[in-house]
Amino acid sequence: MILDEFNKRLLWSHCLSNRMMGSSSPVKVADACCGIQSQNFPESLSSFWARIEGFQDQDVISQLRPRGGLVRTRAVRSTMHIIPSKDYYTYVLGGAGERMLNWLDTIAKQRDYPSREERRKRLYNPILEEIKGRSVTQEEIGAQVSAKARKLGLKGGVWTGIGEMSFLGLLVFAGKKGSRSLYMRTEDWIPGTKEPPDIHTCRLDLLRRYIAQHGPVSKEDIMYWAYLNHQQLDKALADLSEDIIELKLGPSKKPYIDTNRQIDRTFPPPPQAIVLPKYDSLMLTLRDKSRFMDMRYYKRVFHALGMVRPTVLVDGFVAAIWRKVEKKNTMSIEVHAFKKLDRGAKEAVEQKFSEYGNYTGLDVSVRWVRGKWIHQPSR
Repeated sequence: MILDEFNKRLLWSHCLSNRMMGSSSPVKVADACCGIQSQNFPESLSSFWARIEGFQDQDVISQLRPRGGLVRTRAVRSTMHIIPSKDYYTYVLGGAGERMLNWLDTIAKQRDYPSREERRKRLYNPILEEIKGRSVTQEEIGAQVSAKARKLGLKGGVWTGIGEMSFLGLLVFAGKKGSRSLYMRTEDWIPGTKEPPDIHTCRLDLLRRYIAQHGPVSKEDIMYWAYLNHQQLDKALADLSEDIIELKLGPSKKPYIDTNRQIDRTFPPPPQAIVLPKYDSLMLTLRDKSRFMDMRYYKRVFHALGMVRPTVLVDGFVAAIWRKVEKKNTMSIEVHAFKKLDRGAKEAVEQKFSEYGNYTGLDVSVRWVRGKWIHQPSR
């Protein structure tokens, strides 16, 4: 029963058993989930759909703009996330940023580039001043960095600086121009940003949020999600000692970490069926996936080369994977269940895909697939 209660709490925290409503819902969802994984932008919009009643893509897109409530940038786990603009520094500086910056320092040294402080002062600051108030393509930034580098006697064309400026909190993703990615200064996207807090302060804030939303969690869960090492995590947890507690759960000898805020709360059961897209944030929020799936099926969901397949949850746990085949005005959904589902569960899944069809504007048909899953790329 402990696992069921933890499952209820996790899905409630992820707005999957209490779908949001209203114009502020996209920001609330990004906040509740500690960021929405957005390496694949269209799929991330479907993650919002799963959590918001009556959702339309424009609800997020209208917030992903200068002075809007959302920003898409490299954040936790060093990948693209959609996060609340108000918490930008917490997510960018509090998680993977330090490790990624240290890695970039090593690469820069190998390429005979100056120190991080010098790179920022002599390469990035002049360029950021030049692009003030406008968005520019990745290619434009790369060309400007190369030109500045050559003037400094450095090799051009080997360093774009985009990743480093993102992890320094200087640059955010600003959409597309055709097929080209656009970037903008953080202070233009989020006006009024002050000098960022130090990295450790951001990390403490990040872990408070993560533990409150996902606890109880293990140290391994935190390191997996935030991309921290043991030393960084131990220092942060020591400084959070007044805000957290350690728990012993079941036969495990390792402690779990939680906050006092929700220990005695009860949470509603999830809906019978939930449909999630590729790379959904729930799938990537814990190292221990047993909170929402039977680990015997792990490799069917978490495929090679980082693929995280779209899933169907039945009564809160992953029961199937799915894929879509789109034609002109129709979409065929192929669902592969891990074990036999009763008629009621199948009807609930089919109803949820009907709602997904309403969201996409396509007529949807569902086909239940038996036997071994044959990997075919979906459109």
